[in-house]
Amino acid sequence: MSWLLPFLKYFCRAMIVAAATATWAMVAMADEPDFAGIVDRFAAKYCYECHGGKKPKGDFDFKSLSQDLSHPANVVRWQDLLDLVRGNDMPPASRPRPSKEDLEEFTAAVDAALRREAEKASKNDRIELRRLSQTAMDNAVSDLLGVHQRLSLDLPTDTVVGGFDNLAQTTGLSMELLAALQQNSRRIAKEAIVDGPDPRATRVFGLPEIHRGGSVLRQDEVIVLSSNRNRGDCVDPTGFVAPATGLYRISVTAYQRNNQADLISAGKTWDYGKDKFGVRVAAAARKVLPPERPRQVAVMALTPQERSEKPPGSNTGGRRVGLIQVDASMGTHSTECLLNEGDSIFIHAVDTARIQRPSLGKVDGREMIVGEALYLKEIGIDGPLIDHWPPLAKEALVENLPVNSLELNGETYTGLRALLMRAFRRPVSDKLLARYESLYQDSREAGASPIDAWRIVVEGVLCSPHFLYNQPQPDENDSDSWAMASRLSFFLWNSIPDDTLLGLAATGELKDPAVIEAQVRRMLSDPRAERFAVDF
Repeated sequence: MSWLLPFLKYFCRAMIVAAATATWAMVAMADEPDFAGIVDRFAAKYCYECHGGKKPKGDFDFKSLSQDLSHPANVVRWQDLLDLVRGNDMPPASRPRPSKEDLEEFTAAVDAALRREAEKASKNDRIELRRLSQTAMDNAVSDLLGVHQRLSLDLPTDTVVGGFDNLAQTTGLSMELLAALQQNSRRIAKEAIVDGPDPRATRVFGLPEIHRGGSVLRQDEVIVLSSNRNRGDCVDPTGFVAPATGLYRISVTAYQRNNQADLISAGKTWDYGKDKFGVRVAAAARKVLPPERPRQVAVMALTPQERSEKPPGSNTGGRRVGLIQVDASMGTHSTECLLNEGDSIFIHAVDTARIQRPSLGKVDGREMIVGEALYLKEIGIDGPLIDHWPPLAKEALVENLPVNSLELNGETYTGLRALLMRAFRRPVSDKLLARYESLYQDSREAGASPIDAWRIVVEGVLCSPHFLYNQPQPDENDSDSWAMASRLSFFLWNSIPDDTLLGLAATGELKDPAVIEAQVRRMLSDPRAERFAVDF
């Protein structure tokens, strides 16, 4: 857990900021300065010349900076601006410095305005519903259903304030977002309640199965050169077509480097010859990447129609579904990406195309590779990534098997009720359970098969406010163990509570600080705690 200490330091900083905000709320604000007037005078004198014209420097237009501090994003911008001025970063050293009086007046006015807004916010004791962030949605789907698909696919991006994308005021539920959620829920339900043979497989494509496009074959490696033809130089695993929509793990056994330094150290020179216009190409590359910097390899996907119109290697477009970083020495590196049924993929060396220099030159009269190139030995494809087959949701709902049962306080829950309790993170009333049972029956009466009817139920669960929103505790004076379970799991795992947390919530043991501490230690030792590091 070597990553934990630095991230906890950042967490402590956030707690200090929160404490400072609470302190501001308790300070009486008397004789407040004129925020708008002071800011306008200061900016006109020291800022507008660089940050107020048609082409403001640094893409920062001071004149367009809103003074409405009721919006969280504006508060963050003003706080950043205040930090830059206080730290003497702005105005820059090359510009006239503000007088001591002007500087004190400006910083005091901005600081007071921010404090006033903090005081207003502290007086608003309304408990706001907070929708799950998009990463939390995806993690929750994975942990609940065992299928690794993104509920957040193509959703409008959540607003980030101060580095956080899970604030109540920034995680609303618009009609656009709801429509995308319904479409994604339908796709996920189709994979969770699936019929047919197991589509999972691990496939390895060596040199005989790799289509080389415009690339070069050398012994047991495919060499992907710099490309002036968009993505004309690429490689693809011959014959691979995604058997089902889902998440796949794509790996490459490869390395990438620039051999110019080797030639220079050996006292060698090279000649790239002439370009298509007859102009001699300079031997020195316009851009040489640092040797220690990892190179990027893109995984591109093609639909069946795109593949028929423009196969890989023919300036095809495709869509980027993943990036893999490779080093200067041979190794296997991977990424996970979402593919649709029928998609094929190809591998594109991003950095070689960015350089856009010819990679074939003459050294001592012999043509050889000179410059940046990707050396690829193998492509691996694993997926779709499904933890259990048949998926647990199908066994529990369609086949009515007592799998994945939920034990809470001496009672055993199975099937739909167990699914709802895990999804909604608290006990489910008979009335709420009956709604989903009616949804299944109504679908069956409308002509849906059992498989399709249960898919509709799962779709309804993923679109439910009980799933999408973290519910506040019903009474501020009553410690809600179920809410505590959710707070712990979404903070440390960015996902729903596991059965252990739900079990402790059912018995009320999560009200005990010692139990909470023990659970935090357990959760930090779980692989899911890596999400805490990444998301934080």
